Amino acid sequence: MGRGIAAVGTLFFLAVSGPCLAVQPVAIPSAKKCYALPNAEAVDCLSSVAEALEPILQRYYEAARSSIQKQAAEEQDNIADDLHEAINSLEHAQTSWRAYRDAHCDMVAELFMNGSGKAAGGFECTIDLTRLRIHELWEYGGFLPRGLPEPK
Repeated sequence: MGRGIAAVGTLFFLAVSGPCLAVQPVAIPSAKKCYALPNAEAVDCLSSVAEALEPILQRYYEAARSSIQKQAAEEQDNIADDLHEAINSLEHAQTSWRAYRDAHCDMVAELFMNGSGKAAGGFECTIDLTRLRIHELWEYGGFLPRGLPEPK
């Protein structure tokens, strides 16, 4: 029990003392510009937005992972063990999240039953969920000093 209290105390201290609170937000791509385009162009636009989000997602994931690793390297053994487990959990969560996103968005696309909106529906779903995940990685990484600004 003492280990858990110490870990929570350390994480709380880091959350309130993080130096990056004044950093400007990062603008992440949005699909809004795609909606005014004709269908074929809109699908290409949505595909481009979904593709542009992937490196941003990876960047925020790596920042969260690196932040935890850095903290683990600086801590006592018992807290470091908990933080190493957090890294494993983050890796598992990211793999599971990607599988969920892909399966869920495939289902959303199938709801269009091969209609003209099928591809667009799938890409919109991918964009929406990826934007949410980027923000989640930033927000829950807030227990540790944030290496990246808030995504907007």
